[in-house]
Amino acid sequence: MGDINAQRPALTIDLIAPEGNVYALVAKARMTLEQVGQVEQSRALGNWFSALPLQGSGVSYDDVRRMVEQYCDVTWLNGSLPTEAELE
Repeated sequence: MGDINAQRPALTIDLIAPEGNVYALVAKARMTLEQVGQVEQSRALGNWFSALPLQGSGVSYDDVRRMVEQYCDVTWLNGSLPTEAELE
């Protein structure tokens, strides 16, 4: 799963913008990791996310959010998290 003990880069996610979508969220986190030279962590996050059966599996947006928070120091903008229905 990569070295999640490495320094976590800062990441800001605007939950109102399209980046609140789980796929965009993971893509932005991976790009941030790569920009700071944490390519192995980016790959590990991508592999972990790819292994999730998202549709009808019980994996929630909060699960993906916590996954990204293990790799990046995330600042969430615009209040509360969107509901599952808002993300579809």
